[in-house]
Amino acid sequence: VREMKDRILKMVESVLNTCLPWVTEKDGAVQFVDPLDNEEISAHYGATHMSAALIIYGTLTDNNSLVKKGEDLLLSVLDRWNENKELEGFHNDFNNFALCVIERFTDKYHEKIKNAVMETRDTLFDTVNWLPMRWFVNKCRYEWTNDQAYLDVCRSCSEKINQATYSDGFI
Repeated sequence: VREMKDRILKMVESVLNTCLPWVTEKDGAVQFVDPLDNEEISAHYGATHMSAALIIYGTLTDNNSLVKKGEDLLLSVLDRWNENKELEGFHNDFNNFALCVIERFTDKYHEKIKNAVMETRDTLFDTVNWLPMRWFVNKCRYEWTNDQAYLDVCRSCSEKINQATYSDGFI
């Protein structure tokens, strides 16, 4: 078990060392910049997921510089959220999911995160691997508001996931 944990930590550190230089200040904003195109793919979910990774891993390893870098990226993402969520390739479920995960790992920015998630609709596609993210986001929305409509979305997501799942657990 220890050997496996060490191997996983080495992989995490390797990925982290590769990706950290991609978090940079550009055009007055902290961005997660694609190293090939040298620009942020604002509609995608790389920035929210990188922010989540830095905050979570930094928190678990007591590395405040990683947490700070993740928070800086998060704030930059949230500052540009309303314009980015209108872009054609914006991945609503993926981005909302990352924000909901971050919200559980930090004592900061709860209202900004909640506002972004509450103002961003779910994706309209019932892609099976997206439904668990949508379920989690709507569970968070329900916890924040006690609005039964969000539990109804959770129930619908669960039903669709169950219908797509074979008896052996595969989808």
